[in-house]
Amino acid sequence: MADPTYYLDINGLSKHFGGEQEYNEVNPGIGITRETEKDKIVKALMAGYYKNSFEDPSLYLGGHLAKRFGDDYYLDLGVSGGLLTGYEDPITPMAALMAQLGKKDLGRLKLQYVPSIEAKEPSLLMMNLGIPF
Repeated sequence: MADPTYYLDINGLSKHFGGEQEYNEVNPGIGITRETEKDKIVKALMAGYYKNSFEDPSLYLGGHLAKRFGDDYYLDLGVSGGLLTGYEDPITPMAALMAQLGKKDLGRLKLQYVPSIEAKEPSLLMMNLGIPF
């Protein structure tokens, strides 16, 4: 297994589709991700902070699992999930489809899509930038 890569995550934007209210779609925050890759399978643990869709502070702890396509330039496709604070329940579970576009030693753009579970809730697209260190 290769050595882990650590990323400084700059959390920033989201787009809500549907729902019954207006949402904050600028979500500044910061986090850290520890990522490993073996045989084109990417595993990661992540933790951080952001200003959520209701303008409240949120903490997150989670991870992702993905298949890597490419080498120096790459596309990762997979799933992510974790636990969030700052919403109606003290701790809220989250699961998402995930894609990452990146270049080794330069950085990556991560997109996560959370589908709507209830008609009154929106689906959500989130984006962050990861800078290796």
